[in-house]
Amino acid sequence: MPKHPEVTQKARALFEKDFFGQLVIINGPNRGAAYLENDHDQGPLTFEARNVIERGDDWMVSSHELLGVTINTKWFCEDGRIYALVSRWEFREYFPPLQEQ
Repeated sequence: MPKHPEVTQKARALFEKDFFGQLVIINGPNRGAAYLENDHDQGPLTFEARNVIERGDDWMVSSHELLGVTINTKWFCEDGRIYALVSRWEFREYFPPLQEQ
């Protein structure tokens, strides 16, 4: 990601400062929430509506609102790994399942 020619210096700096591995996403039927691990103690999670707008055998497109903007995310399951296509460059962002404590 940081080597892509269209990625800004600001985004590049974010990627280089321990950005990866911090986002936790919780999806359930029709609702979901997300938080950064370091910010988990900031208060209760806010679950927002999520809609599946398209699906296939090993993929789906979910839709939700963020700051008044509709965000559509294409999710895949490949060899037991879940990833989403993110940003206008459609980088793969992998989300391993949480380990039970």
